[in-house]
Amino acid sequence: MDNSLLPITAWILIVMAWRVGVVKKKKSELDFISISSGHPWHHSDDVEDTTVYVFDQEKKWIPLHTDVRIAVTADPLLERVLLRNGDSEGEVLVRCENDPFSDADVIKIINMAQALASAQAREEGADDEFEAAREREKTAEGVLEREWMDTEEGSLDYEPGALLRAFKQSKSGEDKSKPES
Repeated sequence: MDNSLLPITAWILIVMAWRVGVVKKKKSELDFISISSGHPWHHSDDVEDTTVYVFDQEKKWIPLHTDVRIAVTADPLLERVLLRNGDSEGEVLVRCENDPFSDADVIKIINMAQALASAQAREEGADDEFEAAREREKTAEGVLEREWMDTEEGSLDYEPGALLRAFKQSKSGEDKSKPES
């Protein structure tokens, strides 16, 4: 074998090994998500049950309602994550280990599966949220109508906000407990 091919061969083997590692990691992340046989991602002809399931820390599959969108927060007491409905203040649906749910891509996959399940479970002819939003965009009159103040170079006709007042007070050393007149 020619010595000039040795570095290229080594580089190809390293890239292939790295890529196999990435694929294994992604496959292991998907071990914590499951779909029922009616889900659009499932290869069966069944269209009835479109439930998405998540594996919790107690080794149970927890079904998610189709209208749920997952947000992740850290558990304040234990080293785990909480999967919540909608946002960081939403109802706690599942308590899970950090891996793989701390990865944003896994949460995106769950939410994508939920969106597809919701679309398939929707009755035929029912209002589609996305189509309704597109219609609102089309009928909107553009940017919000606002009244802008006339400005001239060097003019200062606006009321400064609370943050600016607090900054000025801190710089001048004024007592902050006194109300402003």
